[in-house]
Amino acid sequence: MNARDAARALNNPMVQSGVVGLIDALTDAVMETRVGPMATLAPDSSIRPNDTLDSLAARRNPDYRNEIHRNAKQTVTAAGRTASAAVAMSDELKATTERVRRVLGMPNPN
Repeated sequence: MNARDAARALNNPMVQSGVVGLIDALTDAVMETRVGPMATLAPDSSIRPNDTLDSLAARRNPDYRNEIHRNAKQTVTAAGRTASAAVAMSDELKATTERVRRVLGMPNPN
């Protein structure tokens, strides 16, 4: 896949949805990590014996999963825009290089 194809894919709403879904699934997998055993090491903490990262995060911010999802969606959308801009700039820089070569009388290396 070249940069132009990657930019096109990252700007496709179906691809964006799939990437966000993968981020959500990876987040779920990590957040299932049991941290309860740490409660014995830090008896004054808010960690409970059966806690997971999810239960700790949810107590601190009940909306944390929705926030992660929204941030992932915004990040994937921004990645698509950034990739498109990079492709556009790449094309423009190639054209600029060719103009400079012509002015300097340099042969095209291709």
